[in-house]
Amino acid sequence: MDENKNVTTETTGATENTKTEHPEIDVQAALAQSMANEKRYKAALDKTSSELADLKKKYNAKLSEDEKASIEKAEREAEHKAYVEGLEKYKAVTESAAQFRRLGYNDEQAQKAAEAQYSGDTDEVLRIQMAYQVELEKRIKAELMRSMPAPLTGNDEEVQMTKEQFDKLSYRDQLKLKREHPTAYDRLAH
Repeated sequence: MDENKNVTTETTGATENTKTEHPEIDVQAALAQSMANEKRYKAALDKTSSELADLKKKYNAKLSEDEKASIEKAEREAEHKAYVEGLEKYKAVTESAAQFRRLGYNDEQAQKAAEAQYSGDTDEVLRIQMAYQVELEKRIKAELMRSMPAPLTGNDEEVQMTKEQFDKLSYRDQLKLKREHPTAYDRLAH
């Protein structure tokens, strides 16, 4: 039993030689000391873990605020970009429509042609242009028809009549002369 009398125990990093007569008591004391140290380490670990969790929450909250701010900024930029693009489209379409109107297009044709031109729809622009050309040709033909003199229906030079002779004609004969020789009728009637 002399061997068991010299028991070395470790307490908080220092060694202490104790000589006891009952080694079980020293083991219990060492165990109690170890459990106390374990509780202290566990408390320190729990405190550190809690602090780390708090820091993570704060970091995530901060990160979320930054992300929210960047999302809001991106949305504002997208809205601004869409607004500017809308203004640019409006300006380009308005200027093109004015050019089409100067060419003679009506308001509806000019607007549709300008929008098709802006969007790059060449087929639609050409379709509108063809419709305009057909309409323009009809207007030109109608104007030419209105400005043309009446066609000669007979040989007016064959009508050898004086104003006195014309005045002596019956109403029916005057109408016949008008139908058959309108130029001679106009010359004699006026």
